[in-house]
Amino acid sequence: MLSLAGQAYAKIGDRAASEHALRAAVQVDPNQFDAYSMLGQLYVSERRIDDAIAEFTMLTQKQPNPVAAYTMLGVLLKAQNKLGPAQEKYQRALDLNPDAAVAANNLAWMYIETGGNLDVAMGLAKKAKAKLPDRADISDTLGWIYYKKGLYDLAVPTLLESAGKDPRNPVYRYHLGAAYVAVGEKTKARQAFEAALAGGRRFSNADDARRALDKLKG
Repeated sequence: MLSLAGQAYAKIGDRAASEHALRAAVQVDPNQFDAYSMLGQLYVSERRIDDAIAEFTMLTQKQPNPVAAYTMLGVLLKAQNKLGPAQEKYQRALDLNPDAAVAANNLAWMYIETGGNLDVAMGLAKKAKAKLPDRADISDTLGWIYYKKGLYDLAVPTLLESAGKDPRNPVYRYHLGAAYVAVGEKTKARQAFEAALAGGRRFSNADDARRALDKLKG
């Protein structure tokens, strides 16, 4: 309810109330994915990342179990492209609570991005999925790790799950298409890439999706 309230306040332009509600949400439940994301977007849009980092750092020293504070620091440092420090904060959150699903998922994704140990990443993603099995973003993280490890028969159903839960997300569609290519399902791969690129969507893998689609058509 606090997370929803934060979203509602943001829609009517009450940023202060939105921030208050979202911060309360992650404090009550450190596994509130959407609240972290909305808070991060708020701080970025207001150019308050440095101030937020200082404040959440102070909270880690004052709170008895600052899982949410360390997780939020990971989000903020990642937004500044400070990957090493971000990974450290996510790990600190997990040291405090091994079931911290947001920290586990985000750290797993960073291992993918930085060429880290995929076995460690897979363990983290599995832990996150066990805690929050219905999150499309967690399924995508785990499925993409399966793909990176060459476990394509596991990657396809996991990525299909994430794309089914959030069909408008082009990254999920691109990942699914890549997995279909790996198992020889060219028609399904083409459909996935076309869905990812529908409407001229812009996303990080758009150029890769176009090249893959052109190759399938050729």
